[in-house]
Amino acid sequence: MNDFKMISVLIMVEILFFSLPFLLAIYEEIVGEVGETLEGTVGLISVLGLIFAPVLVTSFFSQKEEELERIRERISGRSVHRKKPYEEKTTILPVRRQEEDQYIDYYIDYCYEE
Repeated sequence: MNDFKMISVLIMVEILFFSLPFLLAIYEEIVGEVGETLEGTVGLISVLGLIFAPVLVTSFFSQKEEELERIRERISGRSVHRKKPYEEKTTILPVRRQEEDQYIDYYIDYCYEE
């Protein structure tokens, strides 16, 4: 399915670059005179676009595929590229809380004795 999307986007981009000189000719008919600089620029963009469009489109889709694979790994929980291993954290309770816990432990022991 991803290959179909890539091919369809590539065809659309190639058609766009291929049609640039024709669009310039239509623009020239409407406006009148178009400068040589604009003609040369559009021609250069068209040729370079036709040459480099496949490279750009395939690299874009391969980058998106890598991002999707990383997201799938994160969702499934089997991520290989973890930043830090899991460390068990211990929390230090304030003194008052420790005293309350000792009192509760003492009370539980007292209840079990009776």
